[in-house]
Amino acid sequence: LPNAKAGGGTTSTNGRSDNDGLDYGALFNGVGDPDDDDLPPLVSSEQRAPGPSGSMFGQSAPAPRQVRHEGVQNTKDTTQEDPPEEEEAPAPQRRLVFDLDSSLVDLACHWQKYSILGHFNLSGHADEGVEAWGEKLLPKGVLSLADFRNHGVELDLSDTHVVASGFQELEEFSGAIKRDSTVTSLRLTRAKIGNSGASWIAGALMRNQALTELVLSSNGITDEGIDPIAAVLDSNNVLKKIDLSDNRIGSRGAQQLASGVSRNRSLTELNLSRNSIGDQGAEEFLAILDVAVRPKPAVLRVLDLSGNSIT
Repeated sequence: LPNAKAGGGTTSTNGRSDNDGLDYGALFNGVGDPDDDDLPPLVSSEQRAPGPSGSMFGQSAPAPRQVRHEGVQNTKDTTQEDPPEEEEAPAPQRRLVFDLDSSLVDLACHWQKYSILGHFNLSGHADEGVEAWGEKLLPKGVLSLADFRNHGVELDLSDTHVVASGFQELEEFSGAIKRDSTVTSLRLTRAKIGNSGASWIAGALMRNQALTELVLSSNGITDEGIDPIAAVLDSNNVLKKIDLSDNRIGSRGAQQLASGVSRNRSLTELNLSRNSIGDQGAEEFLAILDVAVRPKPAVLRVLDLSGNSIT
C-alpha cells in the first residue's frame, strides 16, 4: 500500500496529524469514495521525471541513421532519416480500494499512512486460483470480503513493532480487535508485544467473534502474560488455533492454559513448542485429554510441546 501524504490539521502528542481532510473510514468501507485525484498514486510523479524529449519515461526519439551506398564509378554518402518510432502510451494506473469493513485493516492503513507502520501483509484464499481471481478483481478496483468467499482474511503484522510502541497504539489496536468482524487470522510473530501486549489482546478477544487463529510466537511472553489468555478460553468459543511457540512460558503458565482448554469447546490446535514447560505442565495437559480421567475431554486435537524441558 502506498503511503499517503499527511495533510493539515491538528497534531497529536506523537506527532501525527489526524485531520487530513479525507474520510478514511468511508474510503475503506466503500462509502463516499473520494475522487481519483484525492487518492495517492501507486507510482509518484517524481519517479517518472520527463526526459529530454518530454516523454513519460525520459527517453528521446532515436537519432537518424546514416546509410552508406557504394557504386562502381562513384562513391558518395547519403543520409536517410527514418520516421520516428511511435512511443507507447503508459499503461493506466490501477488503484485498489479496500472495502473489507474491517477495523483492523483500516487501522493498519492509517498507521502506514503516517509512516508508523512500514508494511503489513493481507492475504486470503481463492477458489479459482490467483490468476483467475486477479482478472476478476482488478477491473472492479474494489477488494471486498466477498472476493475471499468463506475462506476468511489473514492480517500479518509480524516483524513490526508498532503495536508495542506505546500506550496509544496498544489502545487503538485493542479497540480495533473488539470491533472487527472480518479478519479471521491475526499474526504477530516477533512483534515485541510482551506480557503487556498479550494482556491487551486477550482483553479484546473477550469481545471478538471473528478470529479463529492467533499467532503470538517469539514475543517474550511469560506465565504472567499467559494468565489473561487462559481466561479468554473460558468465554471465547471461536478461536480454533493459538500459536505461543518460542516464548518463555513455564509449567505454571501451561497449567493455566490447560485449565482454560479443558472448558473450551472450539480450540483444536495449540502450539507451545520451544518454551520452558516442565513435566508438571505436560502432565496437566495429559489429564485434560485423557478419556479415562475426564468423561468429557477437551476438544483439542493438536498439542505441540516439542523443545521444552519435559523428561
